[in-house]
Amino acid sequence: MPTPTTTGDVRTQPTAYFDITNGPPECCGNPDLFVTTQHNIGEVPRLTFQIPPNIGCAVLSYRFLTDEIPGGFFGTEFNDLFEVSITSAPPSGDPRADEVSAADSILGLGLGAFSVDGATNKFTLSLDVSNKSGHFVTFGVGVCNAIDNLFDSAICADVSFQAGSCC
Repeated sequence: MPTPTTTGDVRTQPTAYFDITNGPPECCGNPDLFVTTQHNIGEVPRLTFQIPPNIGCAVLSYRFLTDEIPGGFFGTEFNDLFEVSITSAPPSGDPRADEVSAADSILGLGLGAFSVDGATNKFTLSLDVSNKSGHFVTFGVGVCNAIDNLFDSAICADVSFQAGSCC
């Protein structure tokens, strides 16, 4: 895989317990991107790669984690939210870019989407990058607290490229 350039607050030190204040919990493994609401003031960590030849799909696999669920705050105004995205753009600076994104919140996902410790299963976002060898693809993740700063939320994500189509 090509060497990424990084911006933002990217942490990759796994911990043994669901404690997002010290890095990704064990359920995240060693993610490529990790951001929490604890130190996040509008930062969106990003990884950018130049698309290698014979690649058809850029993939972002992610989990949303929140202390609001085990804290007992589901169904309240403490409705933390997230956004993830993949963008592909030509190297020439051409403003035309392809993008796919997903955004949701604790209430939007519903209580059934979370384990008792506040983690979702993995979700996958993909972007067709076939015939775009040499273009740049950027993966981004962001998370935001709603109202409070007492209970944190986080996104942990892994990036990959696949040959063939995204279907």
